[in-house]
Amino acid sequence: MPHVFCHNPPMNRLLILPVLLLTLLVGNPAFSADFSGEIDQGSSKGTYKNGKMEGPWVSYSEDGTVDNELTGTYKDGEKVK
Repeated sequence: MPHVFCHNPPMNRLLILPVLLLTLLVGNPAFSADFSGEIDQGSSKGTYKNGKMEGPWVSYSEDGTVDNELTGTYKDGEKVK
């Protein structure tokens, strides 16, 4: 009988589990779907479209003042003004 990789049953189970988990994570559309919607988390407020910043955004520094470097209008994740 030829030697088969992971021929004994306990090794088969050890190999199947990581392969199954990887398949579920990579193949599941929920993990690869891009988020669309509004964010208001305290330090930033704006909208995401297809996983990218879109439209007007306001970001705040730790001291509560507006962070002018990050605040602005975004298109496809890039700051346009």
